[in-house]
Amino acid sequence: MFNIGWPELFIVAAVALVAIGPQQLPEAMHKLGRMAGRFKAMRNTWRSALDRLAYEADLGLEDKPGRKPKPDQDSAPKPPDGA
Repeated sequence: MFNIGWPELFIVAAVALVAIGPQQLPEAMHKLGRMAGRFKAMRNTWRSALDRLAYEADLGLEDKPGRKPKPDQDSAPKPPDGA
């Protein structure tokens, strides 16, 4: 997503160490991790709510990963005319 490599990560860590200091760095990293976890949980809640609403509105989104949506009656194969 962000394409951050080891050199960039090292530079960010060095700047954080200088800016925050070695005493507060573990606490700051812990808070940052908790915030990231809360953000991820909130994102997943929104995504599942929107997916459920779209599924209920029959927009063809999957109910659960790996499950195929229900086929529309319009897209069902039609018998040949000669039959």
